[in-house]
Amino acid sequence: MKAIELDPKLTLARDALAAVYLARGKTDEAIAQSKAAYGANATDETALYHLILALRKSGKTEELPHLLNELTQLKKRNQAQQILERKYAIVDQPLTGGEALRAPQ
Repeated sequence: MKAIELDPKLTLARDALAAVYLARGKTDEAIAQSKAAYGANATDETALYHLILALRKSGKTEELPHLLNELTQLKKRNQAQQILERKYAIVDQPLTGGEALRAPQ
């Protein structure tokens, strides 16, 4: 809680707090923390996943189809981004004898 007080946009703290609330059956609090985390970072799969779990546990299922689709799309976007980041990663290693710079395969 102190971390969130110091930085309300700290999504990792909100994700962790939502998980604790879920484990304790406090679904309304978990929903609030998950929504806040996802609102602060729209690429936070964990926040969206916790939100889906909390809504399901609370019986508030009307949003679930939309959120599940959103999670699927988010996972695809995040995976594509990770692939690009790995593909074009800059490695800080000195070249040794006769190596040429080339794009990763």
